[in-house]
Amino acid sequence: MNIKGFQEWTREFDETTGWELLTTPQLLAHLTEEVGELAQSINRTSEYRGEVRDQHLKNIGVELVDALWFLVKIANRFEVDLSANLQAFVDRVNAWPPEKHQGKLENGLETLKRDLGRSDTHHGFRSG
Repeated sequence: MNIKGFQEWTREFDETTGWELLTTPQLLAHLTEEVGELAQSINRTSEYRGEVRDQHLKNIGVELVDALWFLVKIANRFEVDLSANLQAFVDRVNAWPPEKHQGKLENGLETLKRDLGRSDTHHGFRSG
């Protein structure tokens, strides 16, 4: 299924089941909940080993789709054509000069490293 098909299916499903009655803040709350569940599964993949880790690895896909579903519901609420916006995004990103963004990423990582170093000494402990 493509994005356009998923958006249409979601619209029909919501009309059939009554999901369209939820308010936009309720949809946003559901999205936030799903993103929280995604974060939990991602965190658990580094905290656990074996079968429990494997369950959380599998759950990442489930939570990504759950979050996508609520994003699509919100897009439908505002009559946003996700396919058109997705193509515009791809076109915009493809026009970015790679070296400019690589430099921003490297600068951001250096800033993070510096800030973490300050945090470590501020709390009375040092990293590494």
